[in-house]
Amino acid sequence: MACFSGELTCANLKESNVQNVAKAIQFCVSFKEEILKCKGETKNKICFKIPKECDSSYYYHLFYFVLSDNIFAKSSAPVYTIVALPILQYNTYVYFERKNVSWKSFMTVYEEAIKLDGNLSEVTIVGANLGIKLEVLEMILLNDSIYPVLGLCLIALVIWLYAKSFFYTITVIASIVLSVGTAYFIYTTVFRIAFFPFMNLMVVVLLIGIGADDTFVLKYVFDSFKVDGSKQVTAQHVSNALSYSAVAMFVTSATTASAFYACIVSKVIVMQCFGLFAGTAILTNYLLVISILPASLIILDRYIEPFINQRCPKMFFVMTDTLHAGAALFSTHLTEQWLPFLVKNLKFLWLFIFSALFAVSFVVVFYKPGLSLPRRNPLILFSPAHPFEWYDEHGELHFRFPLAKYKMPMSVTIIWGFLPSDLRAMFQPKGSFSLIRNRNFNMSLEVLRDLETACGKLAKTSAFTFKDEKCFASTYFDWSAQQICQNGDAICCNYLSSLFEDKNLARCLYNEMKPFFESTESAALTVLNEAKTETVRNGWIVTTNDKSSTILTITAIILETVACLVLLNWKLNIIECTIIILTIGLSFDCTLHYAVAFKFTPPGTKEEKINAALKHIGTPVLMSAVTTAIAGMAMVFATTMVYIQVGMFMVIVT
Repeated sequence: MACFSGELTCANLKESNVQNVAKAIQFCVSFKEEILKCKGETKNKICFKIPKECDSSYYYHLFYFVLSDNIFAKSSAPVYTIVALPILQYNTYVYFERKNVSWKSFMTVYEEAIKLDGNLSEVTIVGANLGIKLEVLEMILLNDSIYPVLGLCLIALVIWLYAKSFFYTITVIASIVLSVGTAYFIYTTVFRIAFFPFMNLMVVVLLIGIGADDTFVLKYVFDSFKVDGSKQVTAQHVSNALSYSAVAMFVTSATTASAFYACIVSKVIVMQCFGLFAGTAILTNYLLVISILPASLIILDRYIEPFINQRCPKMFFVMTDTLHAGAALFSTHLTEQWLPFLVKNLKFLWLFIFSALFAVSFVVVFYKPGLSLPRRNPLILFSPAHPFEWYDEHGELHFRFPLAKYKMPMSVTIIWGFLPSDLRAMFQPKGSFSLIRNRNFNMSLEVLRDLETACGKLAKTSAFTFKDEKCFASTYFDWSAQQICQNGDAICCNYLSSLFEDKNLARCLYNEMKPFFESTESAALTVLNEAKTETVRNGWIVTTNDKSSTILTITAIILETVACLVLLNWKLNIIECTIIILTIGLSFDCTLHYAVAFKFTPPGTKEEKINAALKHIGTPVLMSAVTTAIAGMAMVFATTMVYIQVGMFMVIVT
């Protein structure tokens, strides 16, 4: 405003200055496209259409950097404007190795701007780009760790109310923590993997939600087999309980771990590491559950409960006993009356409803809106409403200058003589790898002429702009034709010489390049070895029907879950791909629990076996769903996108 009005400072501006500038911009906005194309120049014919009043670099900068495209548009949509600070982005300072600049200073600027936003009434800050998105991730992850802890506390409360034992609850929480610690030890010490991406932290969140599932199965089965009225648990009780629960927990843990381990074949190193760590954590959790928890139940039954019953007054347990009795009554009605009634009498209705949902989900996932890659913001770290994410997602929609980043030239080197292969070390993003030489590649004059022809055709296409005027083949022909051959070097001299043979071409090129490479490498390494930092010193040169029904059910669960995620506007990114894989693993859990329960039911008709399976496993599955949903709901209020999406997924999959 001050520049347009001819004032020295903003303090001298008046209301009339603002109105005059607004009228001038409104007049010139109709010539916005011409102004942006001409950039203050008058060489093009289109530039002569710009009125003299609008022929200023001020208008170019306004329309290109400051004002959104919908300025003065006849719509109720909000109008955006850019406030450019007199500093560079933090990552620019990092690029120029300015070590005296800290990202925390930029974070202070951002926090002050947010405080100022609270005092504004007509305008609000919706986006920001200070170049510190990756740097603040660790800090925000640490702040958001309260949400997994909250989920863990809520799950512990549910387990305590269900088991009526603080000791058993502590044992369950300890087994989850030990699972993560043991998996980390195996990951870093046994597998010797140094790279630990932040995606691996998702395992802690997932184990909080799904790690508690097996504890309900074990406790319910343990109590169910103790039916003879004995005061203490016997070896037979433990054997009977483990003979069923160990199988049920193994099949669910194995399928979930298998889905994670499938990520190892991915070409994305982060997903490889996550799959290995998550699968190991799931199996470790299973081993701890079948070893520590049965022992804790024996200790609880033989020592802790008798001690508490003798020393503590009964009034202390009135609330928990009342809640437990009410939950037991609800569970009895649910598994013995309501579920059998719904399954038996409304089975055709359920088949119709879920078949329709399956068909709709198929359309949603594969047709419209469909799974798709992110268009503008490839790395979403925070919630969509966060200013950093808003700018990355919407900046290109409203302003012109962010689009220029996609028009930067990219260097492309076309290489012959090596096979296109990826032999890098797994789980190591910074590991070295070897190239595979193409044994069928033979250097000859025919190959060089063919290469020269190909380069000429590439140079004529609009897709490439050659940095050098000539390719290697053309340069070689020009150089070789100018050589004056002596008697001793006629074989490797001029390719037009009568003594020149194709079979000697590779050796001749090697003889010429070897001294050059050695001298260049020696000179470069001499300089690099004198560098102060290690980074610079390390530089270098150069089925049956039953099975089909089960599979169809699991497929429907996966597809319907993914359809819900698509409707929530999820895009295929690393986190989303991992969660979809997790959907595959968790979709088996409830189905396999019922399958194992059906297998262990007493002989009888199919209807009797279904009722027995529902009675036997209905309550643990219900409690597992409750804890998973609680853990998910506790994390949807986080700022970090990974916590939000995992929380949403846990609620949806429940």
